[in-house]
Amino acid sequence: YSELEQTGDYVFVVDVSFSMQARNSCAESSFLERAKQVMRKVLSGLPEGRFGIVAYERLSFPITQMTFDHSYLEDVIEHSIYAGLIYDRTDTQTGRALSIIAEKKGRLPEIYGSLVNVILLSDGYMENSKRGTFEEPLEKLRDVNIRVHTIGHL
Repeated sequence: YSELEQTGDYVFVVDVSFSMQARNSCAESSFLERAKQVMRKVLSGLPEGRFGIVAYERLSFPITQMTFDHSYLEDVIEHSIYAGLIYDRTDTQTGRALSIIAEKKGRLPEIYGSLVNVILLSDGYMENSKRGTFEEPLEKLRDVNIRVHTIGHL
């Protein structure tokens, strides 16, 4: 038995709100399809990485466990991530999703203890009332040594 040398733990935090169905033109992929392309590219670029996927809009929940199994992750990306995955598709709560990641690292160290990289995939659309809600979540992430890499305006 041997195990690959790990390059790091990563969690994709994917916006599955209604606005992710939009596209810049009819000839282009939707924002969600572009997010999936980015996820595939990151997976292929970090073959020793351990990854998990969290979907969010109003609610946030993991749709995979942390795993080295990239073929499983590819299957989830292809078949299990879609806009409308959650009931209230128009109340995007990005800050809440980031807070949940920080809380999981503290509460479940055996699963998320070595997580230091979150890859946030979103079109960036949210109501004006939600735009100022990032200070506290980002502070929580800093407190548990997690960096956020944003890929927005897909």
